[in-house]
Amino acid sequence: LERQRRVRFVIVGGGPTGVELAGELCDFIKQVCSKPDGAYQHLAQDIQVMLIHGGSELLPAMDPDLRQRAFQAMEQQGVELRLNTRLQEVGRDFVRIKEKGENTAIETIPVGLTVWAAGNAPVPFVQKLLSQLPESAAGSGGRINVDRWLRCPTPTPETFGSILVLGDVACLDSTSKYDDVPTPLPQTAQVAGQQGEFTARMLNRGYDLSQTPPPLPETRGISQEERDEFSLLRVWLLA
Repeated sequence: LERQRRVRFVIVGGGPTGVELAGELCDFIKQVCSKPDGAYQHLAQDIQVMLIHGGSELLPAMDPDLRQRAFQAMEQQGVELRLNTRLQEVGRDFVRIKEKGENTAIETIPVGLTVWAAGNAPVPFVQKLLSQLPESAAGSGGRINVDRWLRCPTPTPETFGSILVLGDVACLDSTSKYDDVPTPLPQTAQVAGQQGEFTARMLNRGYDLSQTPPPLPETRGISQEERDEFSLLRVWLLA
């Protein structure tokens, strides 16, 4: 039992970070426990990876087909999925969890390692900035609402376009071919990286961000029709 506890890994959070970590960990375990060359073949029957998620589906910010594929991939790799389950307590060698519902009991699970992948609270700077912006700037999860050019609402029209928000703290709604209801883009490195590239090119080319849509300066001799909004698939248009 002690050996099983030491090689039981619990990951909290079914977003991109938690799902990717669970998959990579399973691949690593398969490699080191495989026959005939695995260094830890004797642990193959003891190692367990558990993923705890408070929602009903993995990757809630992704398209429905990706959520289903992620669920199937986790099951195929042997990850024990605990959906609709809340983390109650993390101890030195245990976690306590509780499935959603009025009559569900708290379950104590012995673990060797617990990884938090369920997100972080906003940093103090973001909270301070939000306190100085209009109420319309407050997005979900402590994030800052932005428009298609990553501009957030500002206290006065004169300052609009002077603050750009990108990365995990930016809340930019987007629709997909599967769902017409706008949902915020996921807080992933891919989104943040493309937003950074998009912002750098807007600034380097001198777009007038105080106007909507932001035009290029006429003195640069570039067509005023080239005013593209942010999209994960259209960053190259500003090259």
